[in-house]
Amino acid sequence: MTVSAVLLKTMAAICLCATLTTCVKHTSLPESNTAFESVTSTDPDSVVEAALTKKLQQPLSINTTARREDQDWLLLAGSVNSSDGSQMNFAKTPYQEAINAGAFDNVFIALLRRPERNKAYTLLELSFGSTDSPMGQWQNKYSLPDTLTGNKASSEQLQWQ
Repeated sequence: MTVSAVLLKTMAAICLCATLTTCVKHTSLPESNTAFESVTSTDPDSVVEAALTKKLQQPLSINTTARREDQDWLLLAGSVNSSDGSQMNFAKTPYQEAINAGAFDNVFIALLRRPERNKAYTLLELSFGSTDSPMGQWQNKYSLPDTLTGNKASSEQLQWQ
């Protein structure tokens, strides 16, 4: 390969990287909810579903695929479907730009708390669409039990139920 061919390929790679970096920097997901308007219920799935319905401004259903509970904390994870259970069309949501840029996952992670048994769960945090996990931030913010977030837990404790 000639020096000019190598130079040309290098320049093309640099341009591609610069373009992708610019695209990712300017594509942002809607902010994660940190303050919810009194979304509480004894059914944690309905709490998360109500918050996501409000966030996406359309009827939906959730498919909770992971659940981890420790003390009064509950962590739920799953995906979102349309209200009839079919695949959700995100075209009319704030997430379309992120989808187009490849910076979106149809995954939610929710942190709920129920201070007393048989009382309502309160949604504290909800991450949706992000390709990064919020677990580290949440653990620091709330001093969550290690077994809830998977830090320093045995393999038995790490299994999602």
